[in-house]
Order: sequence, then structure tokens, then C-alpha cells
Amino acid sequence: MTKPATNLTAEQLAALREQAERETSRFVDPRQLTRVEKFIAGRPAWVRAIIGHGVTVRTMTGVELTLLDLAATAEPNPPTPPREPAPWDPGYQPTDAERAIISRRQAAAAEWVALRNELPVDVTVEHNYTSHRHIDGYVQGVDHILLRDSLRLGRLYRPANEPLCFVPSNAHNLRHFGGPEDRVPTCKQCLGLAYRITGRGPSMALMGR
Repeated sequence: MTKPATNLTAEQLAALREQAERETSRFVDPRQLTRVEKFIAGRPAWVRAIIGHGVTVRTMTGVELTLLDLAATAEPNPPTPPREPAPWDPGYQPTDAERAIISRRQAAAAEWVALRNELPVDVTVEHNYTSHRHIDGYVQGVDHILLRDSLRLGRLYRPANEPLCFVPSNAHNLRHFGGPEDRVPTCKQCLGLAYRITGRGPSMALMGR
């Protein structure tokens, strides 16, 4: 059952509306305006329960301003609005947007497992921490496919413990990795080469991320 936004009864609200009609002045009292603005901050549901619709101090009428002031005096501690459910709450139902994100992540993970299983050598996924921008908790870089063994296929050669996208001219940007992690690779060069090696058709589940 949804918790009510106000404990004031319909009879009490009707009486307060009549009082507001009688007491509203043609001139706005700055002190009343400040008082109401402070009280209604963070209480949109309470405002709707009192006057029947949402307003701001810029859009409310004089009667609405007086009504809210009277209601705040009558109910100085309105009910606390229910907390929005969080993903870790039992029985939480994800939104459509969250379900779409989950679906994309699952598709990417499944495609990566299939691609990894077709590679001729063992690989891991590791994040590139080489950039000097890794400061103050800011992480900049992508997740690479690292070879556990050397790979030689025709003219293609990659040494062990290097990313699949490794070329000597770019080695200075590929010096520091964080160790194997349960990640899905995001380096497009690594992924593109992995698809070429396996002959598997590139999938947007990975390449579109």
C-alpha cells in the first residue's frame, strides 16, 4: 500500500482552502514566500496532495501560496516519502532502460565467450593503465585481449603477454596492465584482429560497444 503524502484529511484540506481564500492578500509577503519555498523543497508529492497539482514558487497563485503556508503550519512534519526502490532491494523490478542495458551486457559477454573459444591460444582480458591520466580515481583506457602464449599465423606474430593489438611503434602506450579480470574486451583493434583470426563474422554486441 502506498504511503500517503499528507496526513491531513479531506475535511481539513477543505477548511484550509476556505481559509486561504479569505486570507490571501493582493500583495505577496516575502517572508511567507521564503518560508513556503523552504518548506516545500524536496516535497513535490506533499505539494500535489495539498493543492492538487505540482507547482513551484514561481508558478503558484497567491491562494496556493497561502494554502501551502497554512498546511505547513497544520502539518509541520509531513510523512516521509517512500524511498525509490534500489537494484539491490528484494523483488526489485528493473526499468525498461535497465533491462536494455542488462540485455546488451549479456549479449556482449556471450559473444566474447564464443569468440574467445575459437582463438588458437589462451587469452585474458586486462585493462590498460598506461595513461598518465589515471589520477584522482579517473580511469582512462580500454580493456585489451592479452595473449598468454605467443601467436604466429602466417605473417602475423604477437609475443606472449602482450595485447593482440600490439605493434612495436605503439608499445609505449601498452606498458601497464592490471592483471586478468572478468571483463569483456573493448579495444576495437584487438577485437577486429580476433575476428579476422577466427574467421567469425564481427558482431555488434562487441564491436558496437
